[in-house]
Amino acid sequence: VVEDYGADALRFYLLKSPVMRSEKLRFSKDDVEDTYNKVVNMVYNIHNFYSMYEDELDQKQINKFEPTEADHTLDQWAISKLHKLIKKVTTEMEDYHLKKATRPIEDYILDLSQWYLRRSRERFKEGSKQEKNQAGATMHYILKTLSKVMAPFTPFIAEYLYQELSGKEESVHLQDWPETINEAIDEVLEQNMDKLRQLAEMGQALRQQEGLKVRQALSSAAIFDTELNEEMKKILAEELNVHKIINQPEDSNG
Repeated sequence: VVEDYGADALRFYLLKSPVMRSEKLRFSKDDVEDTYNKVVNMVYNIHNFYSMYEDELDQKQINKFEPTEADHTLDQWAISKLHKLIKKVTTEMEDYHLKKATRPIEDYILDLSQWYLRRSRERFKEGSKQEKNQAGATMHYILKTLSKVMAPFTPFIAEYLYQELSGKEESVHLQDWPETINEAIDEVLEQNMDKLRQLAEMGQALRQQEGLKVRQALSSAAIFDTELNEEMKKILAEELNVHKIINQPEDSNG
């Protein structure tokens, strides 16, 4: 198992298993593989994408990055979720609930890959220099902080991440545990992003129902009784491949 999927995958699998509550475990190599894919390999792939553009980024902007000063909605959302993650994992570890501490890490990595990174790809690939640097500085901060959170659970991939991102600094296992920045947590933003993602899923389901492929651009999509800022509307429009998002009251006949 270690030869196939590595010690980190096995360790994380066991930490989130009933073994942590002194219960019986029916060991599953398939579940270890699933853990490898959803945690270790996914983090590696996120970093691999970042490293493709790392040489193009302004190192000074990365070094002076302040999480509370991010001004792009996606960056603010990812940072808010990161600091809520730190808060949750800290609480569970202080209460010796290691099993409960693993799930938020896995969920955050999934959000980071399947939403933040996917929606930020164009900023890295085709964005202006300012957009690319902003996205890059945010990603660097997130991955470096995440490596510290992951260190007790997946020590090898955490060390790999930290060394790749910090250069000549000492081991991640010698660093202080990250502190929660409460000012970076935006509950309203997270709730609105959840609504946006639900709307995107509903819109895509409606496309499929009507036989309209996503690559076929549409003029507009209407959303009812849901307030999204202009940046979020743009994200939703891109996700659904429509030219504009229209807000309508629920009782509208339009």
